[in-house]
Amino acid sequence: GTMTNKLMALIKDKSYIVYIPRVEYEDMPKYYNRSDIFILNSVYDPSPLSIIEAIRTGNIMLVSNVAGNAVEVVRNGVNGFTIDPYNENDLKSKCENILDWNEETIEKAKKESIRIYSNQFESAKCIKHISDYIFEKIKILS
Repeated sequence: GTMTNKLMALIKDKSYIVYIPRVEYEDMPKYYNRSDIFILNSVYDPSPLSIIEAIRTGNIMLVSNVAGNAVEVVRNGVNGFTIDPYNENDLKSKCENILDWNEETIEKAKKESIRIYSNQFESAKCIKHISDYIFEKIKILS
């Protein structure tokens, strides 16, 4: 759509940025692993799994502020930024901000994404959080 055309115009002279159209699910891990920055500019997405998949591999995040789990995944200025999907200048300025980061800042951002995944989304931790929640509710009802 319109935003794709604007994004393509923004990156046209940047050979280090590759726009990848839709990819089959089973091929996603190789793209996450080859990527440095993950952009999700959705105007509606209550809890996108793609965000969690991207932080697992240490991507720097540019995520729509209307994505339901953005606040759990993005530490603004640390491992990326949330963006206003209705404001094209917001996406542009935050992309440019990240592209100006030095190597040390990039490595810290990638490590923070992996840390967030490890602390909040690893399977064993999720199961523990859910079981703790269930047991707490059982106590309240007893």
